[in-house]
Amino acid sequence: MTKSLAPFGIVFALLIDVAHSQDNGGGAAVSYCRDRIRSMQLQELVSQRSSPGAYIHLSNDQTILCFDGRIHRNQEMTLFRNLKVNGSFVMRSPGGYAEAAMEMANILLEKNAVVVLHDYCLSACANYIFIASGQTNVARDAIVAWHGGPWASDCDFPDQIRVFSDRQPALATDQKEKLCKVTELQRDFFRMRGTDGAIVHAPQSHHTRKMLKLSAQLSGYRDRNVFWMWNPKHYRDRFKTRIVYETYPGSQEEVDEIMKRFHWSYVRVIYDP
Repeated sequence: MTKSLAPFGIVFALLIDVAHSQDNGGGAAVSYCRDRIRSMQLQELVSQRSSPGAYIHLSNDQTILCFDGRIHRNQEMTLFRNLKVNGSFVMRSPGGYAEAAMEMANILLEKNAVVVLHDYCLSACANYIFIASGQTNVARDAIVAWHGGPWASDCDFPDQIRVFSDRQPALATDQKEKLCKVTELQRDFFRMRGTDGAIVHAPQSHHTRKMLKLSAQLSGYRDRNVFWMWNPKHYRDRFKTRIVYETYPGSQEEVDEIMKRFHWSYVRVIYDP
């Protein structure tokens, strides 16, 4: 598996300096994608037909790819492959399937795309798309947050695998096989990008670790609807990807207000000051 991914690692090494030299905040691309997605939603409303998946649009010149919605298990990748090299990928997503997200990210890396995140990037979006390519721009008032996942080491002890909590029943055999496949892909994914999968598994700051632990103690279990952020001032040289925030939220209250806009009362995001 590592051998099959080697070309992407070579591409990353060749393109990373180019991506670092780019200075494209992505504001125009976000505006373009908002307009296109609204148009698609309006057409859907008029036709009284609902979209089976995320809204995806590629600009006529193939330089901007818009994605809005959940990442599906069998995500169609044609438009990703049609995106021109050095194009922009604009995303808003609550997450989805890890395998599909990693495949998307690897194509974006091959294309040396500038990733632009707006509104929210949660779960698989934060795990994989956030560091997909050479540069990621996070728009103003956007929330990037993680909520945990399986540890790769779990597959060394398949009879004991529990994804989020010791109270959760052990997984069935086919579920264990799928989980171990994903953890292997994930291991290669992060190795290719010169980092590790720690961001997937647990909060990276003292404050968010403390708050998540408190949340679990109060509820008696690890709630997947509790997400955590990571203040970019703590990233240092953790990622090869150049990550640029237009602004980072200033408080927990600000994060709560942002999340209210999307009417997700069941989701809680822990702010990292």
